[in-house]
Parts: sequence; structure tokens; C-alpha cells
Amino acid sequence: MANGKGWEEKYLDGCLTEDQERVQVFGKFGAEIQGVIKHFAAENRGNKRGLHAKSLAGVTNAIFRVAPREILSEDFQVGFLRPDEKYNAIVRFSNAGSKVEANDSNPEDLRGVAIRVETTPGDHQGDHDFLMTNAEPHHAKDAKEAMAAIVAKADGLAGVERLIQEVGLFEVGRMKWTVARQMARPVESLSTETYWSRAPIAIGKDVQNRPGDAVAVKYRLKAVLDKPEHPKPCPDLTAEFTQCLAQRPLLFLFQVQRYVDEHRTPIENATVQWDSEYETIAELIIPRQDPPVQMDSTFFDSLVFKPWNVDKRVFRPLGSMNRVRKVVYPASVEGRPSSES
Repeated sequence: MANGKGWEEKYLDGCLTEDQERVQVFGKFGAEIQGVIKHFAAENRGNKRGLHAKSLAGVTNAIFRVAPREILSEDFQVGFLRPDEKYNAIVRFSNAGSKVEANDSNPEDLRGVAIRVETTPGDHQGDHDFLMTNAEPHHAKDAKEAMAAIVAKADGLAGVERLIQEVGLFEVGRMKWTVARQMARPVESLSTETYWSRAPIAIGKDVQNRPGDAVAVKYRLKAVLDKPEHPKPCPDLTAEFTQCLAQRPLLFLFQVQRYVDEHRTPIENATVQWDSEYETIAELIIPRQDPPVQMDSTFFDSLVFKPWNVDKRVFRPLGSMNRVRKVVYPASVEGRPSSES
């Protein structure tokens, strides 16, 4: 098994530091994401999220249970990842797009899940967020391509023409093919999907001062319930999930893949599907809800999940896809009403 070490971050456009990249490359992205939010504001009935605009389901009493010592590698026994420890977790399922669609079987969207592990009861400064989507490789290789694609979708034909100028016709074709293939797969239930981080994170006892000792991984949330062999698209995933939780608890495995090398497991190219084996380091348990869960969409829409909402002493999100979120996520939040920030 690879040890997950030896990774390196490389900044876009030849920048030498993260600060330089943030100014020279990401400088305009904050204004662009606010423009996307404004573009869809009327259709979204006041929802102010730039992405993952529609809440599908949510629970506030999930349990994040870390694997026992005999299973959890010593590499990962850092921070709140203490063997056999259990934490309360808030979980929000969503459609991934910027537009709130009435029909959840719309073939032009993906599904997402955000988990907030409450690692220190009563002190939200200690919360840890995990964000995932139900498609493993990203359609964009880096932050520049991702933002260009988001803006292009909001701007229609003019946006597509600008996207071609920015990334090239071949890249646009590849991105469209990837998205079409991923979205063509019908989703019958949120309870049987697998969700991937798509961007890596480093885990280590002193990741800030000794990054070379940290292990780079990608993570996923894998449903234990069997996925239907021939799933049918579900137009109302909220109702389906509510019915499912009224009948049984749900179990997901929280698993990680270790970095191997820049060819098989690149840090900066999000289009490459990592091929290293999975290790289970925790479980997510969503208890049966009785009476059936009634989601407070206002509450879940008000939550602000961030990949950088981690204990930075032992966790560091990696790659331009994560670094750009330091710019885009705060800018997105600025556009929300004060009660939702």
C-alpha cells in the first residue's frame, strides 16, 4: 500500500506562492460568483447559493463514528479522528447546480452531500466540514477551468464562446462529454449513492510545519444499501428520502484513497480518477426518523459549509480546486441576507 506521502502543490500560471496565485489568478473570481448568484436569483426564489442551491434533504442527528484502532491506520489517528470516537453530525443533501429545479430527475444536474462533524460539543469553532458530489472525476482540471464553466453556464451562448476562447475547443468538448456522461446516470435514491470529494486533503500531526509527513488523500461517502441494478430517475428525491428514513436507519462508509504519484493520483488535475485502494476510516449513521423527517429548508439553506472549515493544525485541503474556495465561498456568502450568513 502507498504511504500517501511525497505529494506537492503547484500553483497556477507559474505563481510561486499561494498568496500570489490568489491575487493574480483568483482575483476576479469573487465578483464572478456573485454575478452567477444574481443571474439565478429570481428563478431560485431568493436562494443565494452559487452552487448546490437546492436542499433535497437534511438531518441534524447523524452520527459520525471513527473506525476502531485495529482498523484505523496510525497515519489517520490525528485531531478528532480518535479510534471508536462518536460525534454528532449535520448532513445536507442537495442538487449540485446553481439553479433550483422543481424536478430532481433533471438530467442536467448532480447530487451533493455536505457533512458537518461537531467535534467539540457547544463550540462550533471546532466543527469539521466534508463536501462531496456523486460523480468522481471533475469535468474541469483546475480552478480556472471550473470557474470559467460556471460563468459560461450562467451567460448562455456568449458564455460558451468565451469559454472556448479561454480553455480551447477541445477542452470544452471534453468537459461537456464528461458532464453529459455523469448526468445521464439516473438517481433513484440519495440513500444508495456514493459521493466523492474530487479534491484531496492532507492529514498529518503537524501538517502546517511538517507537510512532508502528512498523508494526501481523497475521500468518499459510500452507501451500504445496494444500488438498484437499473435505477429509475426520481422526480422528488426529498419525498423518497423522507420515506426511506421513516422505514430504516441509513449507513454510509467514510473511506479514503492515498496519494501514490503525480501520474496515478495527481494533486492539481481534478479530472483524473484516483486508482489507489480505499480504506474505511469512519461511518456515517443516519438514524431512522420517527416521526418521518420534516426538513427545515430555511435552516439547511442557511448553513455555510466550507472545505477549509477544518482543524488546520492537522488537516490541509490541497489543490487549486480547494484553494479557489478560499476566495469563492466567502464571496458567495456575502450575497446572502444577513440572517443566512
